[in-house]
Amino acid sequence: MSTILNGFIENITFHNKNNNYTIAKLKTDINKNPVTILGYMKNIAHSQVIETTGNWTTHPKYGEQFKITSFKIITPSNKTNIKKYLESGIIKGICPSLAEKLVNHFGDKTIDTIKKTPELLKEIDDIAETKIKIITESFNKHEKVLEIINFLQDIGVDTSLGSKIIDFYGDNALNIIKKKPSELAKDLDGKGFLIASAIARFNGQEINSKQHIKTCIIQLINQAEENGDVYLLQKKILNQCKKKLGVKPDKIEEVIISLSESGQIIIENSDKKEENKIFSKKLYLAEKKIAAKIRAMLSYPTEISLETKLQTIDKIQEKLAIALSPEQIKTISDVFSSRIGLITGGPGTGKTTIIRFINALFEASQKQVALCAPTGRAARRLEQITNRKAVTIHKLLGFNLDNESFEKNFKNPINADVIIIDEASMIDTLLMYNFLEAINITSVFILVGDAFQLPAIGAGNILCDLINSNIIPTYHLSTIFRQSKKSPIIRNAHLIRNGKFPDFKNVFNDKKLSEFYFFEENDPEKVLKKIIDLCSCEIPEKFSFDPFNDIQVLTPVHKGITGTINLNHALQKALNPSKKEIETSLLKYKTGDKVIHLKNNYQKNVFNGDIGTITNINIKENIICVNYYGKTVTYNIEETNNLALAYAITIHKSQGSEYPAIIVPIMTSHFMLLFRNLIYTAITRGKRLVILIGMKRAIEIALKNDSLKKRLTTLDKKLLEL
Repeated sequence: MSTILNGFIENITFHNKNNNYTIAKLKTDINKNPVTILGYMKNIAHSQVIETTGNWTTHPKYGEQFKITSFKIITPSNKTNIKKYLESGIIKGICPSLAEKLVNHFGDKTIDTIKKTPELLKEIDDIAETKIKIITESFNKHEKVLEIINFLQDIGVDTSLGSKIIDFYGDNALNIIKKKPSELAKDLDGKGFLIASAIARFNGQEINSKQHIKTCIIQLINQAEENGDVYLLQKKILNQCKKKLGVKPDKIEEVIISLSESGQIIIENSDKKEENKIFSKKLYLAEKKIAAKIRAMLSYPTEISLETKLQTIDKIQEKLAIALSPEQIKTISDVFSSRIGLITGGPGTGKTTIIRFINALFEASQKQVALCAPTGRAARRLEQITNRKAVTIHKLLGFNLDNESFEKNFKNPINADVIIIDEASMIDTLLMYNFLEAINITSVFILVGDAFQLPAIGAGNILCDLINSNIIPTYHLSTIFRQSKKSPIIRNAHLIRNGKFPDFKNVFNDKKLSEFYFFEENDPEKVLKKIIDLCSCEIPEKFSFDPFNDIQVLTPVHKGITGTINLNHALQKALNPSKKEIETSLLKYKTGDKVIHLKNNYQKNVFNGDIGTITNINIKENIICVNYYGKTVTYNIEETNNLALAYAITIHKSQGSEYPAIIVPIMTSHFMLLFRNLIYTAITRGKRLVILIGMKRAIEIALKNDSLKKRLTTLDKKLLEL
């Protein structure tokens, strides 16, 4: 006979992310010492109160344990559990000190008070009306999320979307997903379809109907786009739908044809039916229109003579006091010969110098030049190297946040004779389509970037596809300049680019300082400790770098001991002694914290990837002030979901930026993201110092894994077909 055991999670000893097998310590009212519980438990966290069903077992080594068959998260009912629950930060607006005050004042009735009579919270000193409102709203939302999580738990599916479901459907969320589960598949990316299928089964509904097959196909195409692919092969859709729904291929093919006839998808036929390419309509048309616009621009002649170009190059070399290499002179000269040109090369090959020269050359020819880059930090860097105004691509296109559209288009084009984009590897298919729509056919368009860096987060691999088409004039810079050849950073970056192991000859403790070091360490806890030591004392003492402004930790992952979440928590504790702090539902912020903005905000003039410092916290008003490059931006507590700590950021988030010093943990536990492009991109972010720390085996795995760039796209073929 099963036993029911209630308590709060005191500690999670072990958790397998692949199958959710968990070992944890549960503190109960009836047991003096915490009980060891084990079983398959998803989404449990420290300080959560749970009700478990299971049986007692005795392990020959570890003694008495409670083996769980099922569990659900519940709201605590006694003082001890309530305090632990509120201290965890799960309710927005309640920090540990306020949790203690509430429990001391209201005792076992604390939760009931928050739920039923929140106005009584005013009895606590220094608790404002605004904070009571934040606490109440957060608590009510959390209660709704728990209802959904427990329902999803009962039907045996992923519960991690509980909060997102509430955000999307509001207070009536549980009723909607129970009665109309297909809405989940339509409205929520990723796992929405799987949850909808499970709910349909739970309700005794058929999951092999045409509507369900249609939803499954659309879901698969959306997931492919999230993974960077522009299309899916028909055979993959057939296999996945059959696996998920148990439907015969001919029935799936029938729905594919129906979707094509209604215009929701585009089928690009092959000699073998299963090799057909299936596109979403928007991405198919985007690739097609990109190819057509590029072909049209290439057919339009330029106006500047070779003699004029060479004379102007000589004059500007004198003016800027820089001697160009023959390779650079040829590149700059030839780029005038076409309406579109690509300039690519690794670090130290002179891309920056060429951008400066091209900008100066066109200005000397009385041409209006527009400079832009995909991110705010990349645009700021472009502005610094050219000493000319540069903006983000979205800003140049006049992005309208309200309707998520662009003001600039073929009817209202960009007012510029020449447009130069830096960090072009970060541009995805839809952005390139919108950009080309807004360019006059008579303009000159130049893309500059390193094709070996990580591709865009969105679907497509634009820079590589344009290069691979062989129809656009492309200038590969390969000569590493003499001063750059001396740099271990650049030398090792090129070794990694070519799949070769980097040179780790330099020893950190030598008196002679270098630019590139490797610390071999297999234990992630020791890696964490070493990173803290390097940031807090070793690098500042040896190199005189500022821990906040000069040193940036870059990591492949968010989770785990060496992921951004844990690293930021540890580095905040080690580097920022400030006592002035504010707690949000997600994080604790302190004055002096290094933070990153996560989403473009044109009203505040702050962009995705901008890194700043918290200069002031107004606890009464729940306001945080952040300084970005000399400009102060204010956030209220609800807007802090656009912020994150930035002592450590992901390598993906660092793209388009440079830092004086970087530290990169690299472990075999990061195996899902160990690609050559990723390590190469990380190393090329460091200007004066790069430190890798971790396992040689992880580096070897990354060097051998060059598959990240192989996305499913057809832009290069479409360019050739035209």
